[in-house]
Amino acid sequence: MKTKLHFMKLGTMFVLLLSIFLFSCTKEEPVNVPESEFNSELTLKNGLILPPEEIACDLIAGQNILVGQVIYSHDLTNLYVTYLVNSPWVLTELHFYAGTLAGLPLNKTAIQIGHFPYDMDDLVGNQLIIPLASLSSDDGVLTLAAHAVVVNSDQNETAWANCTYKPLIASKSFFNDRGTGLSATYALTDGPIKYKDYFTISTDRDWWCNWFGINIYQNGDEYNLQSKHYADAGKVLVSDDGNTLAVLVKGEVAGKLLQSTYLFVGSWNQLVALSGTGGGGCPNYYSFPRKKEFQESLIHDFQIPIPIKSISFKDAFGSNRWGWISSYEL
Repeated sequence: MKTKLHFMKLGTMFVLLLSIFLFSCTKEEPVNVPESEFNSELTLKNGLILPPEEIACDLIAGQNILVGQVIYSHDLTNLYVTYLVNSPWVLTELHFYAGTLAGLPLNKTAIQIGHFPYDMDDLVGNQLIIPLASLSSDDGVLTLAAHAVVVNSDQNETAWANCTYKPLIASKSFFNDRGTGLSATYALTDGPIKYKDYFTISTDRDWWCNWFGINIYQNGDEYNLQSKHYADAGKVLVSDDGNTLAVLVKGEVAGKLLQSTYLFVGSWNQLVALSGTGGGGCPNYYSFPRKKEFQESLIHDFQIPIPIKSISFKDAFGSNRWGWISSYEL
């Protein structure tokens, strides 16, 4: 059973300064869009996250103060929402919504935080545990909103969760001269993170695993392809348009074409899950879900839906107040 989750969040991962009324039952977040335009005007993006994966999102207060994280995960039975607040900040209130888009508490001028169905009383430790079966959805899509009030000494701020997808990216490419006498005519993504730093590679026959570079994606990244046989094997270019992650693997060896490329885009846990025992824990690149096999070309391109996307209250509703809406597919 896959459940799509749509989240309300802020900025790069989620935080927001709100003015709220004194009584939670009447708290509102003003917006300017007419209620009749809400469904038609709001568009959200989807991606795939499988359990036991987690999406860790920034909890941002006062528009730009990073005060902690909100972490979303699920196990096909429950939705888990974990609030983590950094000292000296203290969580004093939370309001969380999960349900259909039409069921989001709002009137013609306000998002009504005080009518969100989950609050501090529902916390188990620092976590909300919500049975997925108890939640109504729009064809499997849940609309979610994570709000908090945090206090530091005499400073009191409203905060919202905002998620940005920042996957690990790595690739292995073969050139079309494979099998002509060279022991290994491939190129690997370089990167600040080396797989060998996390796993003991018991043999050196998997040279690629020892030097397998992993990058944490930022928009507009350019990585080098490193090879045992070619000084300048090529480039890996990564960008996104807000909806799709574009990865271009370019071979730059004179007279040689890329024959096959195996691309990993995802979390560390997902990469570890692809590790086999034969190479001392080396990732099994043949199991990478994205690949261009035996497709001779100068470029191997990949288009990957972005799993999580945030949109601000201002962009969604034409509001001067802040908050965020995001989507998240489980």
